[in-house]
Amino acid sequence: MLDRAEPSFLMARQPLIRVDVDRFKAITAAATGFVLMLFACTGEPARALTANEEAALKALCKAGLKANGGIWASERINAAIATLAFGRNWPDDAQATAYKTCTTRGYVN
Repeated sequence: MLDRAEPSFLMARQPLIRVDVDRFKAITAAATGFVLMLFACTGEPARALTANEEAALKALCKAGLKANGGIWASERINAAIATLAFGRNWPDDAQATAYKTCTTRGYVN
């Protein structure tokens, strides 16, 4: 008899998607940790901003660029931006939080 290869339909099929289980668990744990950190920082669950909050942030960010004759010079406007974005507990001081919020979310463009 001749040595013949098995027909392809009899061969074990490879999975279409390969999942690295350990990597998936690590990513899931990191995402869960991030959400828990946000909850701990703000004292309330992370949530999306409403349309009115988005509009207020956009206006405040534009005002913050020109406030008191300097960029991010008004502590009150910076505090308002930080409070709208993060609630009661900000990740940094008011000026840094306002700057990071406005630049990373595209409110000053």
